Amino acid sequence: MLMRTLLATVATLLALPAAATTTPAMAASAYTIDGDLADWRINSQTYMPDGPLKGYTIDTDSTGGLSQFVSPGIGGQAYDAEALYVDYDASKLYLALITGHDPSMTNATGWAPGDFLIDFGRDGLFEYGLKTTGSRPGTLYRIGAGNVRLGQFTGQMTPLGTISPYRGGRNAVAITGGTLVGAGELAISSAFTGYGRYTTDLHYAYEASIDLDLFAPEFRNTPFDVQWAMQCGNDVISADPPGGVVPEPASLALFASALAALGLTRRRTKPTA
Repeated sequence: MLMRTLLATVATLLALPAAATTTPAMAASAYTIDGDLADWRINSQTYMPDGPLKGYTIDTDSTGGLSQFVSPGIGGQAYDAEALYVDYDASKLYLALITGHDPSMTNATGWAPGDFLIDFGRDGLFEYGLKTTGSRPGTLYRIGAGNVRLGQFTGQMTPLGTISPYRGGRNAVAITGGTLVGAGELAISSAFTGYGRYTTDLHYAYEASIDLDLFAPEFRNTPFDVQWAMQCGNDVISADPPGGVVPEPASLALFASALAALGLTRRRTKPTA
């Protein structure tokens, strides 16, 4: 009887619509992954979001030129990462990036865009990467230390204030291998103007979402950060949600609650003679 009840519970959970698994306390604003960041409510002059996000970083070296310094390299606006935003709800992790770097660049014509890299534990070693270029943009990979391309600059710091653990203290900037775990959503805009101090500069927006259940259970409720850079590593930007952790997917949390309720019901049921 217990097994039949358990199977019925699982079937009911699997049949629930997505909307039923989103709890209002954890819900982010609805993001449409189309490369248009209007739904992030970002102030075009300051890059500040007009609303609560789990984390964001606004770069301070906006240059408005082609030969100015961007940290840690040079290249000015064409290699400038302006802002990176992170949010999540009960089912997805959402990412948004504004950069002056042209997404059509390649390593042959001026260094290709990098990938979104995710570091659970915030120790400078990345466990996941979301592709933005190549034949499978938008796909998520589980990666190790040997599955990343490194930027040009040495002695780079991690969010915890230590030297990057990669060779020579260089930043990881893109995925070179790893294990495919699934597909997220990715959209990249065409060029636009009107942002920042230099309003005639060209900018581009990246927008992505990743299902939380694509991340291994060992990383649930673990502090994390997200990083992006062009593949030369001229300008690296990292967003570290203060105290932010990727929560349990709502479907798993609901399943656990159902199992707990089922166990409680069984304990309360007295056997009949």
